Amino acid sequence: MPNSKQTDETLQDDYEALAAEYGEDEQVAVSSEKVETLRRQIKAIEQQGKPTPQAEAARPQVLDAAPAQPKPQPAQAVAKVRPPPLKLDEHGTYVTTNQHEEHILACMLMDAGAAPASFSTPVQVMVARQALRSVGLNPYTALRQCGYINGAFTVYGDLELAMVRQSNQLDYIHEFHYCVDDEGKYAKRCFANNNLHLPVAGAVCQIKRKGCEEYEASFTLQDAQQSGLWGRKGPWTSFPARMMQMRARAVAIRNTFSDVTMGIATQEYDFEGIDHGKSNGNA
Repeated sequence: MPNSKQTDETLQDDYEALAAEYGEDEQVAVSSEKVETLRRQIKAIEQQGKPTPQAEAARPQVLDAAPAQPKPQPAQAVAKVRPPPLKLDEHGTYVTTNQHEEHILACMLMDAGAAPASFSTPVQVMVARQALRSVGLNPYTALRQCGYINGAFTVYGDLELAMVRQSNQLDYIHEFHYCVDDEGKYAKRCFANNNLHLPVAGAVCQIKRKGCEEYEASFTLQDAQQSGLWGRKGPWTSFPARMMQMRARAVAIRNTFSDVTMGIATQEYDFEGIDHGKSNGNA
């Protein structure tokens, strides 16, 4: 170990060099390597006796020195750190290739208001897009008819029928409302039957899968009343005929194309007045 005199001379040389570089009147923000060197030298002098005036002068600038600030990076270095922009396909649609890019796109969709209000985090948007891809739907356009209800990813509207049409397994689907005529008989409610003035008594969905027999499902006014849907505030009050149609369709699709919908919940079937703690004969 150097003696006190040698250490003191070394410290003085280093301090004078630093003072010449930064100025004695400034709070010296030296590099961590120089600070550590001077700290060791000051400690060695203090262990051998009273510090020299040079050591005392260096103490407040070295021991209390602010951490060295990183130098501004050149524009080339910043460009390397910044993630590259998302790529576009031939239609001008964003293409993601990894989870990081998918998260960036999910944030963009939420910021733009393109995700429904029930989506609260970018991760929920990512999960929804993955689910839509898995059933062959466009993850951009189909996103507007998705949501989260009670923590479950849910689709609504015509999206479930779109899954079936995308599968290329649908032979045909016929949907209509019916009413009760003056003779008490059921009749298809349409212009040709001249009975549009009669109230809707129910909805029927006839669906046929290729290679299978036709399946028919219905949902009546009595079914809606029994399940507590009739008169409920919202679409069941504003558009009761449409809601009966969607309920009949949901039952028909669920019973014939369960391998296509892959268990994805639908608002019209899973979250419209059904008590999940009890069995429901209408479902």
